[in-house]
Amino acid sequence: MRWAWLLVFAGCQFSVTLAPESEIPFCDPNEPMLVACYELDGTTRDGTANQLHASMTDVTFIGGMAGLAMQFGATSAADVADSPKFDVAALTIEAWIAPLMLPATGQRAGILDMNGQYGFFVHEAGRLQCTAGGANSLADLEDVTRLGGGKIDLTIGSALDIFGGTGITYAEAVAFHRRSCGQHPERQSRRL
Repeated sequence: MRWAWLLVFAGCQFSVTLAPESEIPFCDPNEPMLVACYELDGTTRDGTANQLHASMTDVTFIGGMAGLAMQFGATSAADVADSPKFDVAALTIEAWIAPLMLPATGQRAGILDMNGQYGFFVHEAGRLQCTAGGANSLADLEDVTRLGGGKIDLTIGSALDIFGGTGITYAEAVAFHRRSCGQHPERQSRRL
């Protein structure tokens, strides 16, 4: 059997899927929507036609669910050169992970980090987090809250007036947060 953690950015949902090993090719080079695919079975070669191969630092290969798996330590990395292929409007990340130890309190371990554009992280106690950029306007806040049903946190940085931005004022962001907490009572403890 093949186990997979599936992370879908449309609402940042996590689910576990099962499929017989023989039914689904791991990396299909003919799949036009597949940007990159790494089996990590002793190599960091991209199995798609894009050939976005990764380079490794301090990584070892150990027995995995099927074949080999990469084992990372504190100084390990698998890096892929930046490419316009990674600039996507929507994405799905599939990763099999089995942390041998969790990050220290207040720390996180990156499974995928696209220079702050989007990412997938493991936090202390095994909490999983996906990130996808930040808000640039009040409309961004409204869209993410509506589409995510109040279950997605969104950051605002350089778009705020207090940081020299013109997309949204700090007062507008605080007022929006207070309104959205009223619509989603489970977020009451996060009031500003």
